Amino acid sequence: MKKIENIQELHNIQLEMMDKFDKICKDNNLIYFLAGGTLLGAVRHKGFIPWDDDVDLAMPRPDYEKLLSLYTDNKEAFGFLSVVKFGDDGYGIPFAKIVHNNTLIKVGNKEQGGLFIDIFPMDGFGDDLEEAKNQIRYINDTGCRIGRAYLPWNELKFSTKLVKILYTVIGRKKSYNSLLKKALKYDFYKSAYVGSTFGVRVEKEIIERWTFEKTMDMHFEDRVYQAPVGYDQYLKQMYGDYMQLPPEEKRVAPHEFDLYIK
Repeated sequence: MKKIENIQELHNIQLEMMDKFDKICKDNNLIYFLAGGTLLGAVRHKGFIPWDDDVDLAMPRPDYEKLLSLYTDNKEAFGFLSVVKFGDDGYGIPFAKIVHNNTLIKVGNKEQGGLFIDIFPMDGFGDDLEEAKNQIRYINDTGCRIGRAYLPWNELKFSTKLVKILYTVIGRKKSYNSLLKKALKYDFYKSAYVGSTFGVRVEKEIIERWTFEKTMDMHFEDRVYQAPVGYDQYLKQMYGDYMQLPPEEKRVAPHEFDLYIK
């Protein structure tokens, strides 16, 4: 295996993944958006944030579910990519990942699969903002607890071990499916508010539907990908004065891992 030695090489592999994903979506009329730090990078840096080491994309829930079904029915169309979703081989995160099959991530001596892109489903939250906040807090918190129930025992604190026992007895997949029903309470395209249900910023993820109702072309490095038309409102809500660079000491990669090409 060849070890990737610098972030530019990492970014080149991620661009290869984004190109393939973009083509799959276009070929199958699926909507996706640049999101999170990836969208911030597109606007502020015209590509990757120079020190960032991951890619965040989002999809309206209907398109997200179609993507999962498409992969189940036609894996060949995804080529060197795989789709990993909740419940697959002990994967307990409530959003999917697109994984590069010919790569390997190591954290210390522990192998953790291939290089991935996070795909966040965006759900409808109805027309009442306060209800939307309560909804996302509950679903996000419960989803995290169910996810922790998939972690190895030796990585858990005592209180989290109790949570693991609880959800193992109840049934982790059953608990997740019950939670998913709550996430699907409102239609994405009929809600005043939508958001990434399992996004890390929780309430800040809730935003007016028009911001994500349509896509627009946005330059990213020397490519063009899809972004939400309301990207400015979204980035202000998520990051405040988003064109302002962080202090130099905070310009570091969010993850620590070694990447290899098989």
